[in-house]
Amino acid sequence: MAAYVKKDPAYQEALLAKRIEFVQRLKADLADSNSVAAQTVAAYTELIDELVKDVAVEVHRGVNIGLDDLRNVEANRELPPTSAVPGRSAKVDVFGQVISQQVDDVRCKHCKRLINGSRFAQHLEKCLGKGRNAARAANRRLAL
Repeated sequence: MAAYVKKDPAYQEALLAKRIEFVQRLKADLADSNSVAAQTVAAYTELIDELVKDVAVEVHRGVNIGLDDLRNVEANRELPPTSAVPGRSAKVDVFGQVISQQVDDVRCKHCKRLINGSRFAQHLEKCLGKGRNAARAANRRLAL
């Protein structure tokens, strides 16, 4: 059954006036940060922000560890191949760029030696004489 709408112009004008009054009261309540309406809007805004952030983090994590490749999200966009070697899947970032698993070698500015990037912090600790075990290693080098 369709809702009955009065077509009386006086009724429509009174209804519009009540709606405008309601909107003005709501606007005044939202301007006051201590009002219930403003606190409710702030709470809902915070909830929605947290939900959006949670979804974004989950999608980002899924793409990074290879659980999702976002092909179902953007059907028109061609993603680069996820594998440089057939049969092995490479990790890709959110933008579809293949993440390199290769660790670069780094040249130490202090001793000029070429050090594997994954061991560079440990090397600097010993090379510069800072850290827990560095003093002992430096004393041993000086003793020789």
